Amino acid sequence: MNKIQYRNIFLALTCIGFCVATVYSLIQPTVGNRQVSSFIFPESVPLRSWQLVKAESILDSQPEKKKQEELIASGKSYTYSKNQLSLEVEMLYLVGTRGNVHGVLENQVAIPAKVLKKAETQKLENVGFYTIFSDRQRAYLSSCINSRGNATVTQKQFSQNRYTHDLKYSLLLPWLFGQETIRDRRCLLTNLSIPVENLDPEVAYEILQSAWQDWYSWWQPKFPNL
Repeated sequence: MNKIQYRNIFLALTCIGFCVATVYSLIQPTVGNRQVSSFIFPESVPLRSWQLVKAESILDSQPEKKKQEELIASGKSYTYSKNQLSLEVEMLYLVGTRGNVHGVLENQVAIPAKVLKKAETQKLENVGFYTIFSDRQRAYLSSCINSRGNATVTQKQFSQNRYTHDLKYSLLLPWLFGQETIRDRRCLLTNLSIPVENLDPEVAYEILQSAWQDWYSWWQPKFPNL
């Protein structure tokens, strides 16, 4: 069988799949309308070399109110300690997000825009993008854990993730039966911070980066189901 025949078969199968999807969507009006299930953050999340001190629900979470097209489905803050150093981790489960981490931090976490203007975006192999910044009191590392693909910071990175990992033929049948969504606009916004009073900024960022790698490794395979 030559290349032209293979191509014709591929085009035929694609056409058949498209026709099936179209017909099914006509006879089943709710096709693809996958509702996002509620998610409750665990009371304890292990973090290598750190000891959990406390975990609290973020009361600012507003499941009934949309802000800037984003819905905060739930939120949780975790406090860890190690060698008299305290690490704070805030988690927000965002639904319908565009992936603009700085925008969420400014509007939902109340981090001033003037602080975020000094932020730097960096990338870790097999993890993805994250942003680091600091004020006079704390050093921060923030990122969005995606359901598919690596972590992102900007809207452009988030959209590219969606195009790369969401638009796949393997998702067609699950989407038709309401088991998956083609455009998964959810993310777990993670904001880690430590005090910088007695730390060099570079040392603080190294500590945050190490904690972020372990945090991402634990959460990515446990991303909330739809």
